[in-house]
Amino acid sequence: MRPRRVELGLLILVWAIGSVAYATVDLATLGTLPVNYLALLLGSGAVLLIGHIVIRRLAPHADPVLFPVAAMLNMLGLVMIHRLDVAEQLRAEVNDEKAPSPDAVAQATWVLVALVLFTLVLFLVTDHRRLQRYTYTSLVAGVVLLLLPLVPILGTSINGARLWVRLGPLSFQPSELAKIALTIFFAGYLVRKREALATVRRKVLGLGIPRGRDFGPLLVAWLVALGVLAFERDLGTALMFFGV
Repeated sequence: MRPRRVELGLLILVWAIGSVAYATVDLATLGTLPVNYLALLLGSGAVLLIGHIVIRRLAPHADPVLFPVAAMLNMLGLVMIHRLDVAEQLRAEVNDEKAPSPDAVAQATWVLVALVLFTLVLFLVTDHRRLQRYTYTSLVAGVVLLLLPLVPILGTSINGARLWVRLGPLSFQPSELAKIALTIFFAGYLVRKREALATVRRKVLGLGIPRGRDFGPLLVAWLVALGVLAFERDLGTALMFFGV
């Protein structure tokens, strides 16, 4: 079966699972379908279809699983945020308070922004191998982004974790961008040094260890990223880099 057909089939499955899960939240708590359910069905379906068309046009040989997996995580995240919105709505009704604005709407807005950026990246980066030119630049950018929350003027602590950078009314987590930059570094370095890293000079506990000058930069970058994230108490991202 052709990759794009596989991708389309998976996206239909993602759309169905996400739509049912979204409706289940309201049916289980309020006994009715969500007020904006039709908008969700049409909007989420349109986003997935547009993303599929963009890939079909700009990256026809892309892995057919990656986009559906990202879409599934996105849909489940939207469902979880909607569940919290419903809980806040019920709490406000019990306390005779004004219900807060639903965060799911803001999340949906960011999904649209992400779709635009996704399209822009595919349009500009027609060959992912070009990113290898920026291997060490990506490392520097990733480390700088990780360190930004530690800058006293910019960084803010929330629930004991210093992950956020605030610029006026806007706030974001630089570690999210650092993930991309450091992943580009790790991938580029492994490709550039693949032959040297495959050459085993010694064994420790039965494991082959490459030369220090080849494996060292990779290890140092990994330890620096883990150290900064642990200091900022961003253990989730630290575990992700540990797995990488």
